[in-house]
Amino acid sequence: AGGRSGRLLALTLTSEITLYADTDRVEIVTRFENPCRNHRLRAVFDTGIEAAHSLAEGNFSLVERPVPTPETSMDSYPQQRFVSIADADGGLAVFNRGLPEFEAVRTGHGTRLSLTLLRAVGTLGPRAGADHPVPGAQCPGPHTMAYALRPVRPGEGGGDLLQAALDYATPC
Repeated sequence: AGGRSGRLLALTLTSEITLYADTDRVEIVTRFENPCRNHRLRAVFDTGIEAAHSLAEGNFSLVERPVPTPETSMDSYPQQRFVSIADADGGLAVFNRGLPEFEAVRTGHGTRLSLTLLRAVGTLGPRAGADHPVPGAQCPGPHTMAYALRPVRPGEGGGDLLQAALDYATPC
């Protein structure tokens, strides 16, 4: 119990990347069939941006958190429709449709921003306060995930990013 399996399974995914003429974002749709158990699949962006903090939409407010080093990272945080990082020269925002977890970590080459696409688990374990089997949470089968990347202009506020995230998450 605990630890990684020595058995490997192939997980083939395809990502369709689209840049529309009248938007300032790059839209990504990732599709895959999940045959694996007890794993996390993330889209990882090594940004080169020296961000001191991340900004994410929480349940009731915009939440700013310090960007930790890998040694001090708490692994992941919740978010609603966007997370962003920035320095004095600008930054990167990641918008999503229903992908509520991210991680931002300081590396030797800037901030790495990761968006969790799928977290497959078999039990709600010690972090949830108990060990209850939840076989449906292995998330087998086909999946389609939609997210987008957008540059953050120097000095751009969280309200502007929230509006842009809402525009992406709720298209006409």
